[in-house]
Amino acid sequence: MFATVQASRDPPPVWVAQLLWGLTGVATASTNIFPFAAVGNIYHDHHDKGLLMGLLNVSIVLPQLLDTLALGPFQKAVGINWCLLLAACFGAGACVFSLFASAPAAPPPSNGPTKL
Repeated sequence: MFATVQASRDPPPVWVAQLLWGLTGVATASTNIFPFAAVGNIYHDHHDKGLLMGLLNVSIVLPQLLDTLALGPFQKAVGINWCLLLAACFGAGACVFSLFASAPAAPPPSNGPTKL
């Protein structure tokens, strides 16, 4: 009924690693691009679009920087299991938060030229 997988000591072919790495790259690229595309679509005629994109970029980069600087010492102090539990809690919190978040309505398109 169920197929069993027998572990072998031979490493998988290189193309398997390349395929998995490529699929991971597609997912990472989409999570990096979609927020900026959403802001660009919502505020396509807004005169402060560059400022909004910069604010979005800072709000993405600062938590990553904090994570990079703080997670190593935290993991040494409490162990990897507590780090994984903390990550699971933040992931669950993000899932709950996403249930209540909504994007603002897109402004109506303008018929005239955009003002720079």
